[in-house]
Amino acid sequence: MTTPATPRTTTRATDPVCEAAACWAGASVLDPGRSTRRGDACTVRSSDLRDRMVGRAGHATAWLAVEHTGPWGRDVVTGTLDGPLAGVDLTGVRTVLVRRSAARRPAGAPLTVLLARSGGPTPWVRRLEVGGLDELAGVVRLLGDAPPAEGEAPERPVVLVCTHGRRDACCAEFGRPVHRTLRDHPGADVWEATHVGGDRFAANLVILPEGLHYSRLTPSTAAAPVEAYLRGRLDLPHFRGRSTRTMAEQAAEHAVRVELGVDRIEALATSGHHTDGDEHVVTVTVGGQAYLVSVREQPVAPGGVLHGCTGGAEPATWRTWTHARIERLEPGQPRSR
Repeated sequence: MTTPATPRTTTRATDPVCEAAACWAGASVLDPGRSTRRGDACTVRSSDLRDRMVGRAGHATAWLAVEHTGPWGRDVVTGTLDGPLAGVDLTGVRTVLVRRSAARRPAGAPLTVLLARSGGPTPWVRRLEVGGLDELAGVVRLLGDAPPAEGEAPERPVVLVCTHGRRDACCAEFGRPVHRTLRDHPGADVWEATHVGGDRFAANLVILPEGLHYSRLTPSTAAAPVEAYLRGRLDLPHFRGRSTRTMAEQAAEHAVRVELGVDRIEALATSGHHTDGDEHVVTVTVGGQAYLVSVREQPVAPGGVLHGCTGGAEPATWRTWTHARIERLEPGQPRSR
């Protein structure tokens, strides 16, 4: 583990990893892997506005990924799965459809279901097979802090690459090349997936069971998150956040990781999130040393952002985090201001 820095308070409007690498990058960057013919694409607008992706991962403590070769509608739960999951409590559960390819599944063939718990003492993932969608309600009930006896634990991390073009064209345009690059990776169980959030940051992927979101990937950088994960580390330049943490906690985590050079996945804990005026204040602990981190959320652009992707007819209310302050706490010092 990296030794915490010497006591100091720092004030910074941005963080240096983002200034130099992918969380500022986007389709307007001269990278053949991110070129697009759509000048008004949400990825282009996001990049042109220097829209930071850090701290924008949606919250989820558990995942339900259901094999479905398609076609995929725009909304998974109110479309394909609204009947099978009617009345099921999905609080904290991110539900996605997944597939190996768009080829039709043979009639009567079992469906693969991936069930993951990102929160709790120890993250876990299980792979199960069901005879049909009508069995999903029973599968969801297996979610808990402890892994169920049913199913098998995959030998490799599960990687979900969003290619959901019906949700946003950028997800398909940028996600499919990333999926093609990763699908035969020997160290990962890779699936195409429906919406995982962050369309404007495409290409996006999530690593389970921890719920680690990565964004603005290209075929040339697609393997970096997987290779880092296999070493127990994060690929910080593309890391958007961990789904079990609030967005403010994600932003604070990233700020501390960059400040201290800490990339080991489990090297850091967050706690004590509260607000102080327009600041969100989070306690971040590394190696027993606590830091008080304040971050601010603000609009990416006054009045919203118009773009040419799905849902872009009205100004999008995109928001972003700025890193304001890191303060090293001394023993006995209050964890709030």
